[in-house]
Amino acid sequence: MARPSTPSLVVIAYDATKDHSLHELRLTVNGVRKGGDILSRGDTIIFLGVLDKVLHPLGYQAKPCLDSIGTSIRAVKEAVREKVDGYVNMLLRSAQQCEDQRVSIKVKVIAGFPVKQVILQELMACNAAWVVLDRHLKRYLEFYLMHIPCKIAVIEDSLTVEVVRAHQIEDTDTVDTNGFMPCPSLFRYSTAKGALHILLHWKAPICLKPTRGKLEPQRIKGRNKRKS
Repeated sequence: MARPSTPSLVVIAYDATKDHSLHELRLTVNGVRKGGDILSRGDTIIFLGVLDKVLHPLGYQAKPCLDSIGTSIRAVKEAVREKVDGYVNMLLRSAQQCEDQRVSIKVKVIAGFPVKQVILQELMACNAAWVVLDRHLKRYLEFYLMHIPCKIAVIEDSLTVEVVRAHQIEDTDTVDTNGFMPCPSLFRYSTAKGALHILLHWKAPICLKPTRGKLEPQRIKGRNKRKS
């Protein structure tokens, strides 16, 4: 882990449509922690998963577009809840290890498509210092090198973390957002109430941090309140 500096965000971006194992996530966190200058004390890691397909109740895969007859709102809610629960459970131990070094972990899952542009939008919105791309996203590496200013690393097929660009850039190409379809509603799993809620215009990830001697998911308050 690098020496202390101004706290920043490190986004680990995943294609959440793909399956990821406990072993893979732990190796990724360890790789980021030990990956030279990627992580510093006081930083925040955001596990960002993007679902571009969900299982329709009739049994086929469909795009998560709620204004389409192809996807039901229940199917999208269930898919997001399941992914959040899975990531949170697999990351609890890693979050404890990071807490010892003053690093926090947040989990965020978004339903939308195309995956590469949803991730781009989130990276630009949160002003990430680093992005670590899932091995399934390496095929978009040239796209991100052209369009995002932050530092970039990738997860190799061997599950090692390799730095691709160790500096930020100022000039990036403008992205044409035609055809970009983020899911109009974002979903969060509320661990306090044990229920899934639709949060309109409110991006609120789950944070993993110790509570009364044990590690539990905690809700993070968003800056923007839900519109009435």
